[in-house]
Amino acid sequence: MSLNSMTGFGRLEKTAANLNLVMEMRTLNHRYLDISVSLSRQIPQTWENEIRGAVEEKIRRGRVDLTVNLEVRGSGSRRPRVDTALAGDYYRFLKELSEAHALPFELALRDLVSLPGVVEVEDNPPDLDALRGMFDDALTEVIDQVAGMRLREGRALGRILGDLLEDFGAKLGRIEESVGEVESRRFEAIARRVRQLLDDEGISMDDLDLRNEVAIAVQRASIREETARLRSHVEQFGDVLADSGASGRKLEFLAGEMVRETNTVAAKVSDAELNQVAINMKNLLEDIREQVRNIE
Repeated sequence: MSLNSMTGFGRLEKTAANLNLVMEMRTLNHRYLDISVSLSRQIPQTWENEIRGAVEEKIRRGRVDLTVNLEVRGSGSRRPRVDTALAGDYYRFLKELSEAHALPFELALRDLVSLPGVVEVEDNPPDLDALRGMFDDALTEVIDQVAGMRLREGRALGRILGDLLEDFGAKLGRIEESVGEVESRRFEAIARRVRQLLDDEGISMDDLDLRNEVAIAVQRASIREETARLRSHVEQFGDVLADSGASGRKLEFLAGEMVRETNTVAAKVSDAELNQVAINMKNLLEDIREQVRNIE
């Protein structure tokens, strides 16, 4: 059994030379594969496509959030940047303002560089060759962390689902064993009721015709087809549990079909004991569907 959960988490930190890289990935339930990547501004955005490709090799379904923070340390890691064009615009604007209002034009350099956007402190770009190797190693490791966690949780989910399916199958077997007896009792009950109604109305009817009509009524209310389909779904569900690969959607579909058939059985069964068994089956299916939502 090699089911994968859609829930996972991985985090690591790598340091080399003046670079400190922190990478964090978390995955959550989602109908499809949805990847969100957030990179520090020093990391080339063109790397994002390669990141997505690496994630898709190991993860096939779920919401994936990857955050990468990079710190470039050391005395040469930051430098000022002067926007001379913006400074010139400020100068001309202030000079025009002073002339328009007959005000003295007094502007020192310290006043000009303190204006918004004139001087900015920015990070020096990292050594991309040094960063590339460290980044690739970190990405592989964090994806493996997440995939390992998803596999461990998937195994646990598989055991839970196996137990629930076994319980469901046993209860279905209880109903299957009783189908013939229930139909026989229903046949006799309907026949007595019809005879009584015919007698009350003074209507005569051939016994063979009566039995044929009653048999048709019993067949319409039979649950044999539903229980046969349910048994098939249970077997298919078990096969998917034992299979490898992404199987969450298959299990969701089968669980939905099982709910539909079980609802029909519960509606048709008039026997109080069997009706309670059907209700218990519906409760088990709710637990099964809740667990299936977590599977890749």
